[in-house]
Formats: sequence, C-alpha cells, structure tokens
Amino acid sequence: MAGLLLLAVCVASMLFLAVQQLGGLEVPGCGPASPCAEAAASRWGSVLGWPVSFLGLAYFSGLAAAWGLCGEGVSRSLRLVIRLGAAVSAGFLLLIALEKHYCLYCLVAHLANLALWVLAERAPLRPGLRPLVTAAAIFALASALLHAVAAERERVRLAEAEQDARRSIDRIVAASRKKEAPAARPAVSEPGPDERQLQKSIAQIVAGVPSRRLQERYPLGPERTAVRVVVFIDYQCEHCLRLERELQAVFRQNASVMSISVKHFPLCTHCNSFHEADTHPNACRAARAAAAAGLLRGSAGFWEMHAWLCRHAGTFTDRQLADGLREQGYLDVDGFLATMKGAEALQQILRDTEEGDALNLTATPAIFLNGVELRGWQARDAVLRAVRAVRDGHPAPRSSDTPGP
Repeated sequence: MAGLLLLAVCVASMLFLAVQQLGGLEVPGCGPASPCAEAAASRWGSVLGWPVSFLGLAYFSGLAAAWGLCGEGVSRSLRLVIRLGAAVSAGFLLLIALEKHYCLYCLVAHLANLALWVLAERAPLRPGLRPLVTAAAIFALASALLHAVAAERERVRLAEAEQDARRSIDRIVAASRKKEAPAARPAVSEPGPDERQLQKSIAQIVAGVPSRRLQERYPLGPERTAVRVVVFIDYQCEHCLRLERELQAVFRQNASVMSISVKHFPLCTHCNSFHEADTHPNACRAARAAAAAGLLRGSAGFWEMHAWLCRHAGTFTDRQLADGLREQGYLDVDGFLATMKGAEALQQILRDTEEGDALNLTATPAIFLNGVELRGWQARDAVLRAVRAVRDGHPAPRSSDTPGP
C-alpha cells in the first residue's frame, strides 16, 4: 500500500506538470516565471524533443500498474527498472540543486521515487515477467495518448496563430500603403451606411498602429527601404532564436527592400524592471554584450556579436565570452568587459525595456513591420508572407528616422 501511495504522489505531480506543459490549466506555483516554467524551458526539460513531464507521467503510470500486480513482493525485472528510475531521479535532483530550478512538483516526484526504491529493495522477490510487461504496455499507451493530446493542442495553437497572422498582415499592409488623394464625391450631410462601415474599418486599422515610431538601432539592410522590421528579443528565449532564423532567411530573399533592427527585452530583473522574475538569468549579460559590441564597433560589431550570442543561445561563461571576443578580433578583452558593464550599454537596454513596456510586452519575441505588430508570427511562413504583402503594395521607402504610421 505504501508503494502505491508513493506512486500516486508521483503520478499526480507529473500530471500537474504535463497539464501545465500542454497549456490547458494554470497549476498553482507553475506560472510563466516560476521554477516549474524555468525547469521545463531548460535544456533538461525535454529528452529528444519529448517533455520530461510526459515521460515521467507515462513511466509512473506504468510502474503503478505493475506494482499493483506484484502484491506483497516485487519481481526481479521490476526492481531493476525501479533502480534505474531512482538513479534518474537522483540525477535530476542534482541538476535542480546545481541550476537552482526548485520546482515543487519535480522535487516531490523525485523524492517519492527514491522512497519507492527503498521500499522495492526491502520487498521480497516474486517470479514472473507479467508486471514488467504490464508496465511497458501502460507506458506505451500513456505516451501515445499524451502525444495525441499534444499534437491536437499544437494544431489548435497553429490555427489560432494563422488567424492572428492574417489579421496582422492586413493591418500592416493598410498602414504601409501610400496615401492617395481621396476621390471627389458629392457632399452629403450625413454619411451613408457604406461610409459608416468604411469609417469603422479605418478606425479599427488605426487602433492597431502605435502612436509613435519605434526607435531603431543598428539596422541591417538599406538606409531607406519599404519594409522596416523591429524585433524585441531575449537571447535565452527559444522562440526568439527560432524567429531570428526565420528573419534571416527572409532577409536573404528580400535584402534590397527590408531592414531589421533588434531591441532588447530580457526576461531578467537585473536590467528589466518590468519583469518579475529571472526567467532567463543570463539574458541581461547577453544583451549588454550586444550593446557593448555596438558601442565599440557600430552596426558591424553589433551584428557579429548578435550572431555569436544566437549561436550560444545567450548562455555562456566568462571564459567562453572571452574566447568569443578573441575570435571576433577584440584585442582588449578587459576593455570590452568594462564597456559591457558600463552605464551606456545598460542605458540602451533600459530604453528598450521601457519602450517594450509601453507596447504592453510581457514576453518575447515581439515583431513589428513598419510600426505594426505581427501577431501569430508562429504560423507557417507568416514573416515571409507579411514582408511580401508589404513589398508587393509598393509603399514609399522609409528611413530609420521617418515618422511612423
């Protein structure tokens, strides 16, 4: 009975984490900036692309069914599986301590699993492979079910992103279109139904346009161009790195008609007072490194450092940064570090976070084309479609200091 109670605790803990991962329920203590979220987003949060919470739920479900079949004892094969599971839990507990991702549900599950191992070692041995076969079958069934649910959630998410992308592209194109002189029409005292609908549509378009121009820094591309992209990023944000890859691919196809500017919104309290937790603890250091490169070497230096930071996913040690600086040709590493830690680099980031907060940003990435946010950028080829739609509308080229829509 004690073993089943411990396994019930493990299953419940993993179930909470799996539901949180699927986005279907806000689990207490597992918000966006919580240790649970940090653990899930870390490099140990998934195995071969499969969330650890899913694997844990399937494993403990199978183990519970097998333990119930064993009665008062445990089979030799099942004890071996439990030993391997205990070793994995010990490893994860060590990682939790080293990386300081103190997820309550993770801690409870791993500690209960270690307690189960102690029980299994003391339990008498029972012959037979039936418990192990049962555990394997339940594991496979639970894994398949979780995969199906995750696939359906992803399908719904992408469908919603596609709708957002289409609406955003329409707003971007409307805001980027050249202003034309209105056609002459008879004067009327009151607008008719068609005109009222037109005025309503225009008001809806204008409502999606920022009231001021996004300040650009180190734009990549022509000085005057029809499509100006500004993106707010966090170098430790996985989605930001995905968007960066898409943006660079789109830029290579449209380099003559678009520019890209990067702004910082690190999800880290060290340089972003508008974020409540250190979701990405090295994000501020990464942003300051990019700012320092721009201050010392201008646009070319910024983009070289930007590429290095993206390759390292914003995570690096002091030694790795020093080696990276030497690779980029910085002879005075100490001078670079002084600039990186200086007030001017910090001020750039603070200005960006203030601008991001004014735009109601709470997460990254956020991408704007000609001053209008492209929501649903996760949809298939959304960035490419948006750039092409604006380009094909032949808007007037803008410079980085041109007043926005």
